[in-house]
Amino acid sequence: MVKTRLKKGKIKLDHKVDSGIFEGTSLKHQQVSSSSGMYNYTDGIVKLHSGYLRPFFRFQEQKKPGSINYSVFGSGVNYEKENKSIKVGIDSREDNYFGFIDNESAAKQSKDLISSLQYVNQSRTGWRNNLILKQRIKRFDNSVDNLNYLLGRIKLSYKKPARPIYFELNASTERTQNENYSIVYDSIGVGLGDYRYDNNFNTFIRDPNGAYVGYSVPTGDRIDMINVNGSQRLIVDFEKLKGYPSLRLKMDTSYDYSGANFDVNGFIEPVITDTTLYRSYMHNMIEIDWKQKRLMDRIRAYNIFSYDLQGYDPRGNELLKHLESGIDYHSSISTNTNLKVTGFYHNKDIESGFTSIRNRNVYGGWYEMSLSTKNRRNMDSEISIKYGQDRGKFYLNKFSAHGIGLEYNGRLFFGESGSLQSSIMWQKNNEKSDIRILPPEALNGFTIGENISLSTRVNYFFNKDMSFSLSIGYINNERYNNLTTVLGEFRAYL
Repeated sequence: MVKTRLKKGKIKLDHKVDSGIFEGTSLKHQQVSSSSGMYNYTDGIVKLHSGYLRPFFRFQEQKKPGSINYSVFGSGVNYEKENKSIKVGIDSREDNYFGFIDNESAAKQSKDLISSLQYVNQSRTGWRNNLILKQRIKRFDNSVDNLNYLLGRIKLSYKKPARPIYFELNASTERTQNENYSIVYDSIGVGLGDYRYDNNFNTFIRDPNGAYVGYSVPTGDRIDMINVNGSQRLIVDFEKLKGYPSLRLKMDTSYDYSGANFDVNGFIEPVITDTTLYRSYMHNMIEIDWKQKRLMDRIRAYNIFSYDLQGYDPRGNELLKHLESGIDYHSSISTNTNLKVTGFYHNKDIESGFTSIRNRNVYGGWYEMSLSTKNRRNMDSEISIKYGQDRGKFYLNKFSAHGIGLEYNGRLFFGESGSLQSSIMWQKNNEKSDIRILPPEALNGFTIGENISLSTRVNYFFNKDMSFSLSIGYINNERYNNLTTVLGEFRAYL
């Protein structure tokens, strides 16, 4: 037997300048040799301090046998003054691959040109900005399509303690490969899942007492997409202005767009037949909050408008539109007793691109009045009365329904060791057209007829190392006939 020793060698170099005109300049080099070949890695940057302007040059290279080798050359300049900084740079990158695929030699090459701009303003008060833009041009040596796209991220905010206006903006854009997927539903037993199947609409609907769970399964179909997402918030606090009432105006907007190309029309007003969209979502909310002289008295009015085009299902797109306007009133009757009155009008429209059975429209109102009490010792209670009515149509049917209900919520505390929380709800719904089917969005998801639900949850700590939890639920309506669920556990903490 002949034993062969593996010969290995390693060279490592690390140098950095900590002061002077070249402060921040560094060089790192690592070389490893073995029987499989030679590995080299080099990373160097030269920085020049010249007042507020700081130019730099950098180089990075990696060579590894049977892997992707790359080299990067770049330069730029940084400008820094007080709380502001500007960074401008350009990099040239080249990737090479030399190896074997299925015992045949293969060589691949690509070249990138990346330009970047970053502006940062970290002022303690007033405007704060963070803007990053990157333009990337990537070219391949084969039939693969070349890439030319813009990456960006922007953060803007304005805030001054004595001023009534607060503004915040966050947005980003990038290019990615999105993969279509299908949702597969698996039955696990009534009361244990998050979805239920509705025969009338041929779809699965979210239901915390359903019999199914959903899994996302990729289809393998990848498409280059442009993604744009972000949010913005504007708050105007009139209370900070002398002579104005205690009014507070808030406007929130969030959006998420993904498509083969960025189209303003597809972003603002998407259509169900647009197959180039992966998703177009926008949510707008305007809120006015008026606080009365007393601490707990306030009136809040709001308006919501949102739409969501979902195009990742290979069967077809789905478009959901939602409009809601409402008002809330809170009043403190006494130290431990509060009154709350709420009401809203909503209009929901669902349009399906692969089956007209799923098309539906629901509009109507919902109103609640509740009285809550807090016992300083060990008990909180709330009792509510509810009334609502919805109209609309689905497929070829029209409906008009209304309902009234009562609900009690209570919580009993066992000192600092645990609590008992219970909820009892009764609701009676009627439909004027004598149909037995309602869209899942009507009457807050309750069925026609009588709805009864009870739930109880107990949490108790025996000591710092062991606790007990028990949940009991009961539902009886047209959908679930005397459904009872029990879930309990002992938990030990190590």
